[in-house]
Amino acid sequence: MKETELVKTADGSHTLRLVGTDEHYHSVYGAVTEALHIYIHAGLDFIVSGGKQKIGLFEVGYGTGLNALLTAIWAEEHGVEVMYTAVDAHPVDEGVLKMLNYGEEGENRDAARSIWPQLCNAKWNHTSRISKFFSLQLLHEPVEFVDLSNQHFDVVFFDAFAPAVTPGMWSEEIFQKIAAAMKEVSVLVTYATSGVVKRAIAAAGLEIEKIPGPPGKREMLRAVPKLTKPKSFNVRVYGVLIYNECVLVTDEFRLGIFMTKFPGGGLKFGEGTVDCLKREVREEIGQEAKNIQHYYTTDFFQQTKKLRPGQQLISIYYRFDIDHPDAITVKEKIMDIPLNDGAQSFRWVPLQQLNAEMFTFPIDKKVAEMIKND
Repeated sequence: MKETELVKTADGSHTLRLVGTDEHYHSVYGAVTEALHIYIHAGLDFIVSGGKQKIGLFEVGYGTGLNALLTAIWAEEHGVEVMYTAVDAHPVDEGVLKMLNYGEEGENRDAARSIWPQLCNAKWNHTSRISKFFSLQLLHEPVEFVDLSNQHFDVVFFDAFAPAVTPGMWSEEIFQKIAAAMKEVSVLVTYATSGVVKRAIAAAGLEIEKIPGPPGKREMLRAVPKLTKPKSFNVRVYGVLIYNECVLVTDEFRLGIFMTKFPGGGLKFGEGTVDCLKREVREEIGQEAKNIQHYYTTDFFQQTKKLRPGQQLISIYYRFDIDHPDAITVKEKIMDIPLNDGAQSFRWVPLQQLNAEMFTFPIDKKVAEMIKND
């Protein structure tokens, strides 16, 4: 291991800096904040939204173990079994790991205190059962030499040092090797966005998406395998609320992307579509939907791309009313929301100003055109 020094970041959590360089293991703008944003929300939350209950995860650059800790906590919270395989040619010494304050930071302090000592003591080239939902395999060797021929990963965390420091880690050959070990419905996330990285990932046959980065970094990358056909259906129910010649839209930040859409969400098993609309209106707006009338159901093939990869999307739209539309808290500015997963705000858009391009998703765009032409 190279010589390091302890650094306290903006959110209070520690990172390590390589002595004699400006290279850090995690962002000085917030180590935990960065890891949650890039790897947990944009990676794990993204892939589990498709219904996965068992996940194989591969990390390039185990480093301080912070990503593993947050994943272990996430697995316990979601009841999702995670087999976490991490590779690192230069592991951080156990004594240095125990100096990091990861067992004391964040909202899940009790879970962190329980899991962090086990991660610090985990043996290399060995598989450790950390908790009911989390197992950890640590491989002490360069990623070039790791045998992935029989692996099938759902999620890849690519967290090696920057390409300028370790250019060989970001080669086309490395990404091709990893892509070959990824399932058809899977995701790779990384903080790096340089042209070299994008070209290497694309050459491996993965579709790249730039999404907002954590504090201190404008963008990050998320990549998925090119899908040949969907594997399941995803049924969504949305509401069209028109009041005073305006239509209600919602701006949201979820799974690493900003989106503008109509209010609504996913149909739950055992739920009718009208019941789903009523629940969504109750949850999002805090009122009861009434005068519900079917407006539109998807009549063309649409495969999910930005969210829940590998599914055919069926969206059902209803017109509805509520008793107190003036009571809805709305914003004037577009995307007037924090960079927190699940953040949401509403806006009234005048019908005369409504256009398809203000919406993020193709089916919403069609519905917007229908409303405009009514």
